[in-house]
Amino acid sequence: MLNGTLNCSQSNHHYDRQYHNQFTYNSNRLKEFKKWDSIVMIIITIYNEILDSIEKIINSMRIYDPFIIPTCYGSLFQELVNLSHVIERKGEI
Repeated sequence: MLNGTLNCSQSNHHYDRQYHNQFTYNSNRLKEFKKWDSIVMIIITIYNEILDSIEKIINSMRIYDPFIIPTCYGSLFQELVNLSHVIERKGEI
């Protein structure tokens, strides 16, 4: 009887050890996943910051482009075109 109890106890210990090993493996995999998840989130954050900076640069270039500065009669480019037509007409008179 004692021998049967010992075998049962050893058998349970084997399953406990197997469960513990599987749990440890899964826990380590989860830690690895969380580490990579954090790395990916950092990369995405940096990428978004870079895109925001590029967008700000492009927008600032648009603001200082002299041909699209708004004026009373449209853009500065349109005013220059109108002025060139006026100068041409004065030359004809």
